[in-house]
Amino acid sequence: MSKAEEIEKIIAPAVEAAGFEVVDIQFLPEAGRWVLRIFIDSLEGQRPVTLDDCQKVSGVVAETMENSDIIKGGYSLEVSSPGIERTLRKEKHFIRFTGKTIKVTTCAPIENQRNFTGKIVGFENGTLTIELDRKRSFSVDLKQIARAKLVPEIQAEKL
Repeated sequence: MSKAEEIEKIIAPAVEAAGFEVVDIQFLPEAGRWVLRIFIDSLEGQRPVTLDDCQKVSGVVAETMENSDIIKGGYSLEVSSPGIERTLRKEKHFIRFTGKTIKVTTCAPIENQRNFTGKIVGFENGTLTIELDRKRSFSVDLKQIARAKLVPEIQAEKL
């Protein structure tokens, strides 16, 4: 389990109690310091995330992290919305965005290719299916996805 996954396990219940969902977590060194970056959405994406929401969740996360010894030493905490090119990591994210265009990078090449762009047509039993074009579709196990991001609709229309 990565450090980001360990952190998510600790903070997710508190973030959800505050009315939000943890979409993604990054814990990485930047410019000589550690940064804990948390991306949130309102539960079920009911409404856009505001600056006040980010401040609220920042306080909840700071308090939760203080009561945990998971990170030794200092770090900077950043909380923000996932944005229009949001990362998709969880089964419920893929299901929620069925019909939307995404970019997927696989952990290993599939048919000599690691990058795929297409519309989500389904997610079942841990397997994502996207339509690459009207004649081809592609299925991949969630565990084989290195990265998946939404393509903004304005860009998706040009594809």
